Amino acid sequence: MPFYFFDTDDGCTFMQDEEGCEVRDEEASRRLALEALTDLAGDRLPAGEHQTWKIDVRDTAGRRIYHAEIELTGEWQVSGEPKPPAG
Repeated sequence: MPFYFFDTDDGCTFMQDEEGCEVRDEEASRRLALEALTDLAGDRLPAGEHQTWKIDVRDTAGRRIYHAEIELTGEWQVSGEPKPPAG
């Protein structure tokens, strides 16, 4: 079975996968990457109104074979001054 590495970036922390895992094929690595990306985005609330979560899939030669990202942009839609961040 092919071996792939899944590198993640949540806008604050880049994590290079040093262990990797065996996955059936490239399409299965894509599905696994998308599942991991949605988990990453759902792990915590963003610090502000803009956040991007990214994942790259690499093969054993170090080539990036797949990239996906989720971008969040929040914006108040009321008149007046912008609301301060919660917290």
